[in-house]
Amino acid sequence: MRRLRIVIIQLGVAFWKVVTHSHIHYHQIPYQTMDPIIGLVTQYTDKRHEDDFVDRLNFQYTSYVFALSALIIGYNTYFGTAISCWTPAEFKRGWVEYTRDFCLIENTYYVPLEDPNMPPERYREERELTYYQWVQFILVFLAFLFYLPYLYWSTVNWWSGLQVKAVVDASCKLSKTDVKSRTVQVEKIASHLKKFIDRKGRKSPIPLIPNAVGRNWVAINYILTKSLFVLNLLAQMILIHIFLGFDFNDFLNLRVGFGSNWIANGIFPRQTMCDFEVRKKGSIQKYSVQCVLSMNMLNEKIFLALFYWLLALLVLTTYNLIVSIAHFFQSSARQEFVSRMLNAGGHRALDDDDSNPDEKIPLIDRPTTYSNDYNRVLSLSPDVIVVLHLIAKNAEYRACCQVGTKSENCTAFLDPRELVRIACCGSHVYNTSSMLCCEGNVHNRDRGGVMAHSCCGTQPLRLDQTCCGGTIHNMIAGDCCGTEVYFKRDTTLVCCDHVLSVKTTPDDMCCGTSTFDGGIREMCCGDSVFESSQFDSCCQANNGTARPYHSSSHVCCDGPLEKASPARACCYLRNGDGKFVDTQYDKTKQCCKYPYDKIYPMGKNKTC
Repeated sequence: MRRLRIVIIQLGVAFWKVVTHSHIHYHQIPYQTMDPIIGLVTQYTDKRHEDDFVDRLNFQYTSYVFALSALIIGYNTYFGTAISCWTPAEFKRGWVEYTRDFCLIENTYYVPLEDPNMPPERYREERELTYYQWVQFILVFLAFLFYLPYLYWSTVNWWSGLQVKAVVDASCKLSKTDVKSRTVQVEKIASHLKKFIDRKGRKSPIPLIPNAVGRNWVAINYILTKSLFVLNLLAQMILIHIFLGFDFNDFLNLRVGFGSNWIANGIFPRQTMCDFEVRKKGSIQKYSVQCVLSMNMLNEKIFLALFYWLLALLVLTTYNLIVSIAHFFQSSARQEFVSRMLNAGGHRALDDDDSNPDEKIPLIDRPTTYSNDYNRVLSLSPDVIVVLHLIAKNAEYRACCQVGTKSENCTAFLDPRELVRIACCGSHVYNTSSMLCCEGNVHNRDRGGVMAHSCCGTQPLRLDQTCCGGTIHNMIAGDCCGTEVYFKRDTTLVCCDHVLSVKTTPDDMCCGTSTFDGGIREMCCGDSVFESSQFDSCCQANNGTARPYHSSSHVCCDGPLEKASPARACCYLRNGDGKFVDTQYDKTKQCCKYPYDKIYPMGKNKTC
C-alpha cells in the first residue's frame, strides 16, 4: 500500500513536469487527434432519450458533480499545497520538502489541541487519518456507481422486442423534419408500437423469469432501475460515512454544517501530527511535527455539499419512483395520462349528451369512429405507457407560424398540453392564456396587475380602459365619438358625426357635425343649420345635395325653383339620353304621367 501511494505521487509529479517543461503547445496538436476525445465527451453528454429528468439527474449530472469534485481535490493534492508542516529550525529546504511529502504519503494522526499530552505511540496509529490521499479516487468510483443503474436499463429495455430508445429517438427528431418525412416516420413508429401491442401472450425474454413479468418487461425494469437509483443513493451516503471512519451511530454527523464542529470532532481536522524517523550517523532520530492539512478545508466543503446533494436527490428520486409506480401500474392513472395526451392532441371521449361533437377541436380533426379507438388506447399495457411517458418527457412539441416562408418561426414545448393554448401572431408563436396578439405584435396580458382583454390598434387594452379610434383612454365602459371618449348618460354632450359637441339646450340635436335646437327656432338641411323664420322645408336634389326653401314661394324640383303661380308643380321627364330632368307644369291644366316623355294637356273632364 505504501509503495502504491509513492508510485501515484511520482506519476503525478512526472506528468506535471512533462506538461510544464514541454515545448509542445496546445495549438500545435492536430485537430484530428482531438476528434475521438470530443466525440467521446459528446456521446456521454448527449441526451439518451430513454430516461426522464430525474434519471439524468442521477446517472449523468450527479456523475459530473462527483467527477468535478474529484478533479478539484486531485489537483489540489498533487499540484497545490495540500499539507504544510512546522519543522525544527535546523531543517533545511530539502528537509522541509521531505517532511511534507512523507507526512502526505504516510498519513497523519489527529490530536485535539485541548489535549496537552501526546498519546502513546501504540495509540497513534489508531488515530491516523488514512482517507485524504484517496478522496479523489473514491469520488471517481462513486461517480461510476451512479452510472450502473442506467447501464442496466439501457441493456435490458429492448429484450422484450419494444425498441424503446429507437422509438423515443425517432419521436424526438420529428419536429426537425419536413411534413412528408414526418408523416413517414410517424407511420413507422406507430407500426412498431402496433406490432408490439398486437403480440398476444408475450413470454418473458429470460426462461427463468415468469411470463407475467415478461409481459410487463419494460415497465418492471424501468421501475427496477429507479429503485436501483434509490438504493445507490442510500449506499453512497453509507459508504461516505464508512470511508470517513464514522461509526454507524454517527450516520448523521454530516449535518453539522459549515461551522467549526468538524474541526473539533476530527472529521476534517486542519491541524494534525506526523511522526517520522531520520537516520543520522548510525543512529535514528525521531521527530514529531505539527502539520496543517489545508486540503481538508476543501474536503470539508465538498463533502458537505455532496451530502446535501445526495440527501435532496434521495427525496426527489424516491418521490419519482412512487409516482412512476402509480402511473405505470395503476389503470386509472394510465387512463388519465393517455386521456390527457389525447385531449392535448384534439381528441376526447364522446358523450351521449354531446350535441356538437366537433366543437372546440384544438389541433386535429377527430375521426367519426374515434370513440372505439379512444377506449382501446386507454387500455394500453404498462410497457407502452412507459414509452409514451418517455416520449412526453423528451420529445419537443413545436408550434410553427408562417410555415414554408422565409419568416417561418417555431417554438418548442416539452408539455403537449401547452399546444392547446398556442396560436400564431404574424410570424410569432404565443400563448393565448398569458399573451395577446395586437396586429402582429405580442404583449403580456398582465398590465400592471390589471388583465388586458382585447386590443386597441397595436396596444393591449385593459378592462378599465376604452379604445376610440386606436387611442386608449383611461375610462371604464366609455363611448366613442371619433377619437374622443364620453359617457352616453352625460346629458351635456352629444356626438354628431364623430365630433363631440356640448349642448347649449337640453333639446339640442345633431345636424351633420353641428347641433340645432330640434326645430324650435332652427331647422337642419343638408348638414347645415338655418333659421326657421326664413325656410320651412328642405329640398333633396338627385345629386345628393340639399337646399332649404319656403313652400309658399318655391317648389322642389331637383332643387328649389321659384313658382310661376300657385298651381305650378314639378314633373320629371325623360330626355333623349334616358335621364330625368325636372320641369315645371301647371297642374290645373296639364298632366305629368307615364311614360314621362312630355307634359300632356288635361282632358275635358279635368282628368289626366
